[in-house]
Parts: sequence; C-alpha cells; structure tokens
Amino acid sequence: LTDLGTKDLPTMIDFVLAKTGQQRLAFVGHSCGTTISYILLSELPEYNEKINVMVSLAPVALWNPLNTFFLTMMANAAVDFFR
Repeated sequence: LTDLGTKDLPTMIDFVLAKTGQQRLAFVGHSCGTTISYILLSELPEYNEKINVMVSLAPVALWNPLNTFFLTMMANAAVDFFR
C-alpha cells in the first residue's frame, strides 16, 4: 500500500493535472483508494495543495482485538442514546 500511496497515486494525479491543465482535482476513493490517499497526503504533504476535495467511500479500518463484549456495550449505548 505504501508504494501505491507514495508512487502510483502521485503519478496518476500529476498525469491528470498535466492532461487537463488544471492545478487541483477532486479525488474520490473507495476502500483501498481511501487508504492510499491517506498515505499520500501524510507522506507527501505537497499533494494537499493538488487535491481540492477528497471523498472517502468505505474507508478501510481494522479494530483489533474486537470482542463480543465490546460490541454488546457499543450496541447498548447506541440504543440508549437514540431512545
């Protein structure tokens, strides 16, 4: 993922900007695309200036360890909150 975020994605962004003549673009990432965009923007912060807006659809996340007790408590808290 690191190579996708620090090599491939910046190359694609630079290509699109060069072809369109624009200075900034909108980025829509789904799943892995959100992860590599986070890697890009944290590792190469100069790309923050090249992205006008970023939309993250279904960002990848992992909770570890995840247990039933935790889920039960969160579900109960949500039910109590929305009553």
